[in-house]
Amino acid sequence: MKKLVILLVGVFVIAGCGVKEQFKADANLESIEGTLKEQTSVDKAKGTHFILNDKSEDVPVRSLMINLSSPEYLNNRVDVVGFDNDADGVFEVTGITVLEILNDSKIKGKLVEYKNSELGFQTKYYDNWQFVEMPGVVTFSFKLNETDIVESNIYVEQYAFDYVPETESDQTNVKALEDYFTKTNSLDIQPFLAKIGPDQMDAVRIQNESSLEYTLYRAGLIYKIKFVPAAGGDIGDILFKQVISEFKFIGFSDSDKPVVGDEEAVDVGSVPSVDMELITFESLPYHFSGKYPSSWYYAGSKSSNPQVLHHYGFSDQSVTSENELIGLDVLAGSIPSAGKDVTVAGRSMKEISSTGNYILYDSVDGQNYRFTGSEEYTNLIRVMAANVISVEN
Repeated sequence: MKKLVILLVGVFVIAGCGVKEQFKADANLESIEGTLKEQTSVDKAKGTHFILNDKSEDVPVRSLMINLSSPEYLNNRVDVVGFDNDADGVFEVTGITVLEILNDSKIKGKLVEYKNSELGFQTKYYDNWQFVEMPGVVTFSFKLNETDIVESNIYVEQYAFDYVPETESDQTNVKALEDYFTKTNSLDIQPFLAKIGPDQMDAVRIQNESSLEYTLYRAGLIYKIKFVPAAGGDIGDILFKQVISEFKFIGFSDSDKPVVGDEEAVDVGSVPSVDMELITFESLPYHFSGKYPSSWYYAGSKSSNPQVLHHYGFSDQSVTSENELIGLDVLAGSIPSAGKDVTVAGRSMKEISSTGNYILYDSVDGQNYRFTGSEEYTNLIRVMAANVISVEN
């Protein structure tokens, strides 16, 4: 017989620890082990289900928070946590763990740990799943049952997102998520906030007809965990909840480590060499000049982001939002504390790097600048930042 552990707590909160651990601080909560059965129309007991305990007693139970009739629970051996309802004596279930699968559930495989130090996360999945690792994304694929032709998929994606708090008190993950969703689709995230994983991390939970997605922020990075089922049903949803309940951030490998905290300052020496001829451009509204490759194009525009005064894009083609290679923002606010201190040609800067992306902050005579681009342009970005100078009015 297979064994599987699944935990559901509340309606929106999924925790990665055991049920007993989650509720042990509340003296009013108790646990019952036994086989979960559904009450029939001829049963006179109150409640909706029974737990057949080790004494062969039927304990009436119900739950307003968990679908006890789900095939993942029904007719399996479970450990339920809850309390006795004083009004009618029914045991109210608030949490459930499947101890042993006794029915013909479609869930197969053994739960095993997955770690990815390049993307900086770990979770658990079933050993009969397939997974593919690519830069910035891991895809888990599985079939909900043996008759399915098309696989269901769970995606874990990571990409850079530069959050600039307006004040020191704004440096929270919820504020960063609010900023991200405001910029991407003007969504008010408050109704969709959730806590996930063993560390109860802030996340935004969005469900639509074709997918279920959680979005998290980690200094300088956005993570999206998305379930796209090939077919509907509770089973796929519960499999995804298992991945979510075990999801947590871990350290990065040295070879691909996003810098997310203050570290020892690094002196990269003189201006890096780039095999390009550079020419000067000047910003009259903001009184500075800089350099960019002579064979490239640049364009400036006002920004809709209140934290950005002006945006300049650089590309090897006539610049559009689709082909921009390097971006330069003139910031209205301060430089964020997240990142690594670096020194370029004697000038102190702050950098954030992640899978495939590079961000560099520079400050000249009290004005703050942000350069963004692909990691392949790291040296060019450093050169461009080191060449920013103030121009007199």
